[in-house]
Amino acid sequence: MQCGTEVIHSQQEQIQNAEQSAPSEMRAPAVSKKIWLIPAASAVIVAAGLLADYGYQSYINNRVFKLRQNAESMALEGNIKTAKQLISQSLAMRPTLAVLKQDKQLLDDASAIESKVNSAQSLTANHKYPEAITAIEQAKDMLQTRSGPLYTMLLKKTQNQEEAATVSQIKSEMVNKNTMTDLAPLLTKLDAFKGIEATKAKDSITQKMSDVAYSTAAKALKDKDFDKADSTIKEALKYDEQNRKLVSFQQTISSQRKNFEQAEQRSMEQAAEAATLEDIKNRTQAVQVSKISYGVNNVGDFEIRGDVVNKATRPISSIIVTYQILDDQGNTVSQNSTYVYPYYLNVGETGNFDATEYFDPTMKTAKISRVAWSLN
Repeated sequence: MQCGTEVIHSQQEQIQNAEQSAPSEMRAPAVSKKIWLIPAASAVIVAAGLLADYGYQSYINNRVFKLRQNAESMALEGNIKTAKQLISQSLAMRPTLAVLKQDKQLLDDASAIESKVNSAQSLTANHKYPEAITAIEQAKDMLQTRSGPLYTMLLKKTQNQEEAATVSQIKSEMVNKNTMTDLAPLLTKLDAFKGIEATKAKDSITQKMSDVAYSTAAKALKDKDFDKADSTIKEALKYDEQNRKLVSFQQTISSQRKNFEQAEQRSMEQAAEAATLEDIKNRTQAVQVSKISYGVNNVGDFEIRGDVVNKATRPISSIIVTYQILDDQGNTVSQNSTYVYPYYLNVGETGNFDATEYFDPTMKTAKISRVAWSLN
């Protein structure tokens, strides 16, 4: 094949020549070996190669299958980045496999949606709430036309981030809202969310609305504006109908209205009662403040709490406690009043009072300066 000399004899002729020159007893076996040995060896080599290739291809297929399984688990757990890396490894081994190409397209699409949600999370952390809500809306729009377990997971993640952004925004806005008119819309915005943080925010808003309503109604009652006091409490009870303090104060307003209208009719009877020592005691020493505490609460306001005991010989009601908040020099920083609940205290029973003032750094201590009540 390489020396350049012409090959004259064919393979068959070479075999015949070899037979003629060999001893007669060796000719037949020699021809048999020449004919069968080479094809048999070739067959063995080919079979071994095919078997090795089959084993290798089976290994690759199994490897791709496991990588794809892991990618699916990672994606459904929310780790889309790792899932994409696993699919890329699979494609490197089977670049023409259609299902892997589809997986890559799906994960690329999911990654684009996830980036919107991650962007919203970052914007929320930086207090850029309108931009965060916009990013969330874009993610929700992208998810509208998509379905499947991966998109269901992304939808849940988007909804959770929407709740987190909304709650954070409302908490920041709530600080500067000091009227029921301003606070009520914030509560409405949270109606669609049921998470723990949303529930806490609802409770905070409801509590602040109750405090604002109580303060407004108390001032109206002090000014004998019974209609305003009553309507304010009724409005607050729409949002927190089980609030004991508001329910009790509503009874106080009703009682005060009745007392005011009947004041002249009762004046003679009260004068007669005042003639007795027992009546004097009941009117001057009926209430004993048994406990008082004060300080800054967990939302940053100055809070006063305490207990009173009915020391009279008759039931009492409409108990109002006037308190003063003092600075460290004993000067009055604020003076206000609050009603004891429950509304009605029988002989020897204990009632509670509490009040909240917007915190002033000069506020240090508090004391009760006056207690008033009605005899029943």
